[in-house]
Amino acid sequence: METEPKLTFRRIVDQQNLFTQLNPPQFTENFTVEVPGFVAGWKTRGQRREDELHGRAVTLTVLRYSTPEQATHAANYLTDHYLNGRYPPKGPTSIPDHPSARAYIGKYDGINAWVSQGEYMVEIEVGPGVDIPPDPAPLANTAKSVLDKQFASLEGYRPTPVDMLDDLPVDHEEIIRYTLPAGEKIPEVAIGPDVALHLTERPDLTKRAFQDAGVDLLSLADGDADVTVYRTSDPAAADRLKAFFISQLEPELEPVDSPPGLPTASCVENPEETQSLACYFSNGRYVAYIKDAIQIQELHQKTAAQYLLLNEAPQ
Repeated sequence: METEPKLTFRRIVDQQNLFTQLNPPQFTENFTVEVPGFVAGWKTRGQRREDELHGRAVTLTVLRYSTPEQATHAANYLTDHYLNGRYPPKGPTSIPDHPSARAYIGKYDGINAWVSQGEYMVEIEVGPGVDIPPDPAPLANTAKSVLDKQFASLEGYRPTPVDMLDDLPVDHEEIIRYTLPAGEKIPEVAIGPDVALHLTERPDLTKRAFQDAGVDLLSLADGDADVTVYRTSDPAAADRLKAFFISQLEPELEPVDSPPGLPTASCVENPEETQSLACYFSNGRYVAYIKDAIQIQELHQKTAAQYLLLNEAPQ
């Protein structure tokens, strides 16, 4: 969205967005052995239409390495892996103003490219959209726009030294302290609103809602809790943000009873699916979203427990 303003949709799928040394990319079975020096990375996606087959789509992956040489090796390794993969490309192409990028026209007429700059390796996939006949030129221009803005952004980025990563704070301003625990093997995380936009289906609409509500911090707890807590500027802003989330609910969702004693909670379910019960509520300057409950009793218990936790949170 920030590189191409028309890419305002994001398909929500079960895919990995965050890469760390403990949770590295799985491009190949022995990727971190064959491509040493990996530190951290992120993967994101934007689409022109809700259905990815009806318009252009871009997937962007940025990986940080310990040295520029390792980043260059990663770009070359992944390119070679692609060339020898199950679906070999139709042939090479180029990205304007990025002569070092190794770019190819794929089997289905999209463009895949790998390029390194400094300690960073960037992979970009540009889907073919609906151009008939397929035309690689506008796809290459899209790739150029994304790469230009991505590398410009990285110029202002000051990464944490590798030997200090373990010292980074986890619970920013103790928001995780007031969030239901995720479970034994799944950690809770505290993130800013810009990061959270990568996890929404309509980041353009969500960004405006976040700005209107003054959202400055979120906590996520998947696993056993499946809860997100948003911190806004004040109680009125929290109510507006809750109203926005409710306005974006899918039409197939139907209302269900709110937890006893919490009539302001808005709860829904998809009657055609299991594990689809969810609730939104506001408490002071916070908005909470409880999702993926299987039974109404479970939903009510988690919602009530999260509400009580937020009673103690700083306002």
